[in-house]
Amino acid sequence: QINIFYNADLIVGLHGSGFANLSFCRPKTKIIEIKSDNAGKVLQNIALNSGLDCKELIYKPHNFDAKSQQGKVLVNLEHLKNIID
Repeated sequence: QINIFYNADLIVGLHGSGFANLSFCRPKTKIIEIKSDNAGKVLQNIALNSGLDCKELIYKPHNFDAKSQQGKVLVNLEHLKNIID
């Protein structure tokens, strides 16, 4: 995983622990975080301190259950394409 994150030019993923390896990225690696509108700013803080190029796609979750913190985030593929380009 260290090798994958270190050699990546672009990382796209859903907000959460999957981004734990961002500290292994090279500076200026492009990061796109997909998250719900109630998620925090933890990833942006890590990215800022690591010199990463971090962008967010923020969506209101569907079928969100506050107790279990479960729901769906539907990604607009045009938004994703535009932010990657």
